[in-house]
Amino acid sequence: MRPLTALCLLLLPLCATAQNIDSLWANYQNAGERTRVTTANELLTALETGRYAVDVPQYAEGDDDAVIEIEATTWMANYTFLRERYRETIDLMARVEQLAASRGDSVRLETAVYLIGYAWQRLGDAGKALEFSTRSYELCKAMGNEGRLSSVINNIANIYQTNDQDSIAIRFYLESIEIERRLGRTTQLATRLGNLSTSYMKLGRLDEALEMVTGALEIDRAEPRPDKIAARLKQTADVYRAMERYSEAENCLTEAIEYYEEAGSLYGMATSLNVMGEIAQLRGALAAARFRPGACSRTSLFRAAAR
Repeated sequence: MRPLTALCLLLLPLCATAQNIDSLWANYQNAGERTRVTTANELLTALETGRYAVDVPQYAEGDDDAVIEIEATTWMANYTFLRERYRETIDLMARVEQLAASRGDSVRLETAVYLIGYAWQRLGDAGKALEFSTRSYELCKAMGNEGRLSSVINNIANIYQTNDQDSIAIRFYLESIEIERRLGRTTQLATRLGNLSTSYMKLGRLDEALEMVTGALEIDRAEPRPDKIAARLKQTADVYRAMERYSEAENCLTEAIEYYEEAGSLYGMATSLNVMGEIAQLRGALAAARFRPGACSRTSLFRAAAR
């Protein structure tokens, strides 16, 4: 096949309809069964639907069919991932893994195993997710790619956190935070701090949880995105609520509602108002408990609030 300097890959953009995405995938499956998609031309024929052209400038003079297939298949895998078709993502990236390994291409191999691990995580298989994420971690270490390594470490921590192994998750979050501080990437640092706060809170380490989430909030305020600020304020309110510092929790929620309104998030506003209602119930239970001898334990307060 003649080398390509650029490739107009016929893929569906994110704004396309679900019907077109389904048609695209159906065409790909049919072509894959018929031709095994062994060349770039076959792959492009398989992907073609409508006239949605996307320039892919990374194809350089001399790139062969295998490289083109790797990149095009990776594009398809990302689209299926966004469509929450995770098993299809795994199958596609397994092909990328095979091609990249045969070429000794560590960068594309890491991309493949990372996305496979992420897809297994979404499917709820922690064992498979950790298996592939650990391989991704080792590849990033070997390549010396600290930015990517931090993302992989954070993802490993998320797997442990989801499975209530927060003591292990904390160790990984701290490692990722150290890298982000060194790289000076504030947006990623705020995300890691927020994640770490969640694990501390789950373990009842509330002072540390508050320290982390307020640090994340300070960073988020410096990068004015109302949706992110609102979500972080709500997370901060959750910590204050767990500490029974209800006035501070209500202040955070009141401010969060304003930011959710600015962002146009009715769901965020509704959930914040619901939490404020729950806090009001807890306040009422606390006030009532003062007049009932022996009713001041935490358990009795929550039982009273639930009635």
